[in-house]
Amino acid sequence: MSNREFKAQFQSTLGSLLEQFVKEKQACGYPYHGTARLLAQFDRFLCDEALSQCELPRSINRKWLAKRPHESTGTQWQRICAVRQFAKYMCRLGYSADVPERSLAAKCGASFSPRIPTQAEVSPHTLRHTKGMNLLQSGVPLEIIRDFLGHVDVKTTEIYARANLEMKRKALEKVADDSSLPKIPSWKQNKTLLEWLQSL
Repeated sequence: MSNREFKAQFQSTLGSLLEQFVKEKQACGYPYHGTARLLAQFDRFLCDEALSQCELPRSINRKWLAKRPHESTGTQWQRICAVRQFAKYMCRLGYSADVPERSLAAKCGASFSPRIPTQAEVSPHTLRHTKGMNLLQSGVPLEIIRDFLGHVDVKTTEIYARANLEMKRKALEKVADDSSLPKIPSWKQNKTLLEWLQSL
């Protein structure tokens, strides 16, 4: 849903309240363009339902907020939040309104779909390179990786020998000699620094 500015024209029985509600939110600094679009759809729904009194009954709320075919949970949740805020606004002004529960939305986990990489992101070359790096990180010698990948010369396979940060860290840990490094004195042992700090 676009966040470009939206000028809604509300026409239902609740139209003037919807307009006041959107103006109040915008006066508080909320852009409220996307929600205004949702409320304009809600207003058209109210016109279709021929709502005659200035109230928001539970039956109309439930009909509007029911999950639609092929609708994501997020989209339904946006509709629920918009109507919920508007119903609270109506109650605050003394009108009869059913405030829908948050639990009306379907469970978010039910609509989970894993990300599938595009063809541009996964190519045979990417798969070969990834396998070569995995073999190298596992400690397999370059000659064996060369044979596995079908390279003629080991120089081609040396591309995989470019170490990543994890490999560099492990190599430095192997050669590091802790005994050669001087111990850094603790700030508590530095009497000059302690005296200076106490003088402040």
